[in-house]
Amino acid sequence: MLITGVVSSQLGHKRTLLVGLGFIIAFSVLAGFSGNLGEIVGFRAGWGLGNALFITTKSLYL
Repeated sequence: MLITGVVSSQLGHKRTLLVGLGFIIAFSVLAGFSGNLGEIVGFRAGWGLGNALFITTKSLYL
């Protein structure tokens, strides 16, 4: 989440929120269709990055 704070200040809060939401949606769908454990782990890492972008940006609005 340290890196996502820097990304958020560079891209802007709204764009970072939308990018994070896009990562969450894309990687959760890919994880759902994965065929083995290695793919699930990899897609879950991308999903976690999306969560970090989304939550970091959302906490700035609260």
